[in-house]
Amino acid sequence: MLERGGLAVDGNDLIAELRIAPGPTLGRLLDRLVERVVAEPRLNERAILLDLARTMQEEE
Repeated sequence: MLERGGLAVDGNDLIAELRIAPGPTLGRLLDRLVERVVAEPRLNERAILLDLARTMQEEE
């Protein structure tokens, strides 16, 4: 099973690119990205995950 460490992005990427503060919101976002990549492994590319994270952040 894929874990956060297997993603093409990490918390530092999301903090830098999306200006998300460290904390529970960041953790939930990473967990949602893991779920998406488990369902669709082809999504595990940095640019794709950053776009997905932006969309997810806007939805919250």
